[in-house]
Amino acid sequence: TIRSTARRVEGVKNLHSVMLRHSGPHLLGEIHIQVDGAMTVQETNRIVKKVKSSIKDIIPNLGHLTVEVEPESEE
Repeated sequence: TIRSTARRVEGVKNLHSVMLRHSGPHLLGEIHIQVDGAMTVQETNRIVKKVKSSIKDIIPNLGHLTVEVEPESEE
């Protein structure tokens, strides 16, 4: 699933929202992930790219995926 695929990416601490919708023959998606708040922008960007490529591997007709990044909650 999308959730388990994203969670397997190193650096993803949690995720709390996955949304998909059809646009013609493609799917458009949005996922919200949480990462260590002390990570650099470069590290976070690497994680986002890996999340996108991993999800596109399992959903070939995914036209666009937005990955929203938030710092991990300190609860």
